[in-house]
Amino acid sequence: MRSSRSTSRSPWIITGAAAVLVVVLLAVGRRDAVPQQPEPRGDAGSLAETIAPAALFRGHDRALRACTVAQLMPEVLDGLYCHC
Repeated sequence: MRSSRSTSRSPWIITGAAAVLVVVLLAVGRRDAVPQQPEPRGDAGSLAETIAPAALFRGHDRALRACTVAQLMPEVLDGLYCHC
């Protein structure tokens, strides 16, 4: 009876060990990655038309202001690194 019990635990132990290994590898791999500041594209000025229209943000003053500024200088925003 003891052998059937230990064999039923072994898949869980192997799965748990594999999960821990994956988490450790992801943590170590990301630590070495340094974000690089991108260069703005040459046609970044044309990106202003892809920004959501300010009219969508009526009643939300900060979002309205941010959208307006983004439309005025899309080349600056295109050169910022995004963590998303």
